[in-house]
Amino acid sequence: MKSFLKNELSTLAKYMLKNWRGIFLSAAVGLFLFWMLSAFEQSIKTTADNISTFMPDLVYFLILEWLLLITICSVAIAIWVRYRNSYFLKQPDFLLIDALLIVAVTIFCLCWFSNKLPCWGSLYFKSVVISFGVFVVFTYIFAIFPLIKEELRKYCNHEDVPLGQIKLFSDEPINDEMDDLIGRRNFANALKDHIYNLSFEESFVMALYGRWGEGKTSILNLLKKEIKKEDHLLVYEFDPWYFGDNNALTANFYYGLNDLLQEHYFLSKKIKNALKFYPEILFKGFALRFHKAADDRPLEIKNDIEHFIASIG
Repeated sequence: MKSFLKNELSTLAKYMLKNWRGIFLSAAVGLFLFWMLSAFEQSIKTTADNISTFMPDLVYFLILEWLLLITICSVAIAIWVRYRNSYFLKQPDFLLIDALLIVAVTIFCLCWFSNKLPCWGSLYFKSVVISFGVFVVFTYIFAIFPLIKEELRKYCNHEDVPLGQIKLFSDEPINDEMDDLIGRRNFANALKDHIYNLSFEESFVMALYGRWGEGKTSILNLLKKEIKKEDHLLVYEFDPWYFGDNNALTANFYYGLNDLLQEHYFLSKKIKNALKFYPEILFKGFALRFHKAADDRPLEIKNDIEHFIASIG
């Protein structure tokens, strides 16, 4: 757990050092908005008081509020996972969500310490702020719970589950090390270590050769399972047999890669455009393109994608 917290804090420090300009500007925006709120504090408070007179009882209001928050709980957890993944990139971009968060925290802290928080006297306003704060903290805890669980598991001694008696055998590829009766796991782990210990970050291709039935798919299944245990690594499974020509294969490869990355990260506009337009350049050519000329340089777009993939680690 200490190493987990140390990693979180060191990553935060590196992130703040790299993006200090964006943090400073966002805090300045928060300061300006605080000044605007202070200037119109009385009118804001009057408006809030008028709204409060039409509100239901506080208990019913809180029940309605938490029912609403619970309905978006899974969405909030998924957003936290994507945000944390983006935050732990080697070269994380300063995202819009970072700016909004810093602006909100700046305004709240300034209002709190200056006792000029607009409408703070309203119980409805307090309930919204406190409930949303609790909701944010709990959804973040649920988002990182699998990582904490895995961290604790590393320090817990556990015995291997004894292999049960197998009565029937199948020629289907295995998906779990418990079904590995002939030691494919050792080869899969050696292959994983070989991949992890490569000394370069550029893209590369490794091929696994073998005759039919020798266990290629089983080894890949075991390898994918081991790789998925690492929280910073992604597995993108792409089967080229479903596509009839090179155009369809190329387009769907990058579309699928785009979907995978957007599922786990908040992508900058530059990377989104690169993943969207690069396959079009490859098989449609420049004549059918109607966006900026700067986007029509395939080597630069390819390098942008390459550098982003390398930044994931």
